[in-house]
Amino acid sequence: MARLKDIAEEAGVSIPTVSLILSGKTQEFNPDTCRRVQRVADKLNYRPNIAARSLQQQKSFLIGVLISDVNASTMSRQLRGIFNALSDTDYSPI
Repeated sequence: MARLKDIAEEAGVSIPTVSLILSGKTQEFNPDTCRRVQRVADKLNYRPNIAARSLQQQKSFLIGVLISDVNASTMSRQLRGIFNALSDTDYSPI
């Protein structure tokens, strides 16, 4: 798993710069630097550490799911739909 440090080294910038750019605070940086950092992050398949982010932001990124129908086939389809809907987000169902 790629770390901010790995991206910073390959992009030739500091770790705080990578952190700010990947969190969307790009207005302070040259657009070329932002593109370079994003390109390296994509190349290294960077995914943010959700546990670290939740501690920093004091937000769990969890969504509670309550299902009243215990029918296995219905529950399976519902859970699959929830997982699919959340797959491109930072959230996880519990």
